[in-house]
Amino acid sequence: CGVYTLNEKLEIAVQTGKNDNSLGPFAFPLVIRNRQSADKIRSADGSLKKVSRIFSDWKVPEQLRDEIPIVEAQNTVCAVMAAWCGYKDWLVPQHDSKNGVYISMRKL
Repeated sequence: CGVYTLNEKLEIAVQTGKNDNSLGPFAFPLVIRNRQSADKIRSADGSLKKVSRIFSDWKVPEQLRDEIPIVEAQNTVCAVMAAWCGYKDWLVPQHDSKNGVYISMRKL
């Protein structure tokens, strides 16, 4: 848990408690990183969708795509945190992480 700065543009707080701006809970091991070419995330119908396709559907400019944090928990992409730049967040609930951590972000 703690507060971290990404790309000198975002502050990310990882905490055990939930607040109005947080996503989660996420289980460990937890990684917050940039996108990778093979990233896929579950959609509402349970199928896998490429993160690159989501960015394309949302019309995210190419230069911004590497700045949108991807949350990987237990070696699975489970969140795309794009609300800070005017897009939706994409979150896949983790059913087994009731005691996990929450993540919130703010633009610097």
